[in-house]
Amino acid sequence: MKIKLAAIAKDEAAYLPEWIFHHLSVGFDEIEILVNYTTDNTLDVLKKISDNFPVTYSVVDNSITDETGNFQRSAYKKILSNIDEDIDYLMFLDIDEFWSDSENVYDIKKVIEQYNFPEALAFQWGIKLETNELFDFAYSEVNEYIPSRFVKTIFKVNPSPDDVYVHKVDLQKGNYLFSTGEEFFSKNKAELEDDLFYPGELSRYFVSHRVYRSELEYVSLLGRGRPRNYDDSPAKMTLKNNRFGYKKTSTNSVRLAFPLREKYVVGYYDFINVSKIQVDLDRAKNFVMLRYFNVLSAIRDMPEKEYTLINQVLNGVETEEVLQAVDYFQSKWKSINDIRSLANELRSEALSYEQHDIVLALKMMTMAKKLRPGGPFINKKIEEYESILEGKK
Repeated sequence: MKIKLAAIAKDEAAYLPEWIFHHLSVGFDEIEILVNYTTDNTLDVLKKISDNFPVTYSVVDNSITDETGNFQRSAYKKILSNIDEDIDYLMFLDIDEFWSDSENVYDIKKVIEQYNFPEALAFQWGIKLETNELFDFAYSEVNEYIPSRFVKTIFKVNPSPDDVYVHKVDLQKGNYLFSTGEEFFSKNKAELEDDLFYPGELSRYFVSHRVYRSELEYVSLLGRGRPRNYDDSPAKMTLKNNRFGYKKTSTNSVRLAFPLREKYVVGYYDFINVSKIQVDLDRAKNFVMLRYFNVLSAIRDMPEKEYTLINQVLNGVETEEVLQAVDYFQSKWKSINDIRSLANELRSEALSYEQHDIVLALKMMTMAKKLRPGGPFINKKIEEYESILEGKK
């Protein structure tokens, strides 16, 4: 049995080495990366890794998007359509997702064999609650996860599924199982139904979703924007809108020990040394740090319409620099709105006086213009008042 893992990567050079190391260690035979609009040194990192390990990569842009209009699905379909004949199973994960085993056996082939080679096997998401340590490993000695309804699926490629989605595949026939061995049925096959989801419980085999990392990294990663917003300069930066704040604790979390951490860390550094990418990795981490400061700058300069988004994605973040940037943004727009409000009041007062004191009306409208020099209505009324006064001379 041969298993392939595939992913799309954008500006993730700081995280790709551990992700690749981990999944090659747990039974995936080869890995393919599609690099999309990257501005960091991802290609340098992948080149050196691919010289030593079964990893392939290529650069793609949004031109591969098919009739679905969804770039990610289109990319996944492209990978599936070009897959080698010797591959039996394929799985798609993001670079912040790690296939995991709470009992620390960590062998995905044994799981597939255990369930008699199903056509598809769904694994529950566990949202990892992180330490605030910069660039921490995927697994601490004790790890905390929030069980999620979402799943990620591994599936047979021959015969290929009828359709491929981000979280699921469509099968006309064959066994689609949950990682407990039970039949996986869901209205949209992206989320667990109530009969398979228990708050506070996480299935043994799951996908650790590292959506948070440290606060600094979380804020930096907001600057990646959605996939089509690939200009990361502060002036054009957009924030990811599919994040809902930074969570440190949960009443429904599950704590899992990872006694293999020391062995894991040693294996990871061996991987780094064999690939000769330590300098590249340091450079990639510096990129993450620089992007963090670009995000802070972008927050200060964002338009007022982003008020709700900023509050949404930064809820729970307590880093002082971030709070200062948000406070600056809010204070700036409060001041601007106060000026707008005063300009509106002066304009209204001027209109109330124009019938019986045109001179006072002109003075008030002129004051309003100082606060809103580009206002077309204000400028039009000033011209009107001046014309009336000129006619009275």
